[in-house]
Amino acid sequence: MTDFTSLALTGIAFSPLAPWQAIAALAAIALLLLLYGIVRGASCSILRLGALGILVLALFNPHLTSENRRRQNDIAIVAIDESSSQNTGDRKVQLADTLKKVREKISQYKDLEYRIINTRETDNGTELFSELNRALTDLPKGRFAGAVVISDGQIHDLPSDSAKEYGKKIGGPLHLMLTGRKGERDRRLIVERAPAYGIVGKKIKIRLRVEDNPKKPTSSTSGRTARLTIRLDGGPKIEKTM
Repeated sequence: MTDFTSLALTGIAFSPLAPWQAIAALAAIALLLLLYGIVRGASCSILRLGALGILVLALFNPHLTSENRRRQNDIAIVAIDESSSQNTGDRKVQLADTLKKVREKISQYKDLEYRIINTRETDNGTELFSELNRALTDLPKGRFAGAVVISDGQIHDLPSDSAKEYGKKIGGPLHLMLTGRKGERDRRLIVERAPAYGIVGKKIKIRLRVEDNPKKPTSSTSGRTARLTIRLDGGPKIEKTM
């Protein structure tokens, strides 16, 4: 198979000097008059018919066109979740390894290139799909090959569509490369109540809550406790079980 990156095309295009309906009507009337003349035995009817054809063709204004078309590579979007939850465990290492493998895989295709977008946390959480949609609007029409999302799954602007419907909407497949380990869950330490200030030498009360995600208890999470370590100004650590 011959591989080419550009193609030259030559053809004929028409730029009518008048609306084609008017040219067609004029040609029809002239043709009827010529046929009438031929039936009546008028001389030079064939020459007149040829002249009519040339006139009609001139009104359609034909001209040669030449186009040089260059083949453009398809573009894949690689969206990377760089939120703080990716610092848990070895997710950062997994992210780097996954990105390396994705790059190596894409580089195997000569007609495919990729663009990387990095998403971080905002006041509303990790808005990865907002960044992805903005990147898609900058792509040339018809060149989008698909999107690869590398994330731990903590995304706060998930589309309401299913993955299949969302893929149809953006015009390409959507793949998720999930960091973390099977059965792993996220844990949050929430300060429910704390005084605005404290008096030196006096005790203060702080109310904390440990929240696991998923919230629904399973056989592996039900009834489990968490060990909390507290340090004050670099002093000795205090350990509590919650």
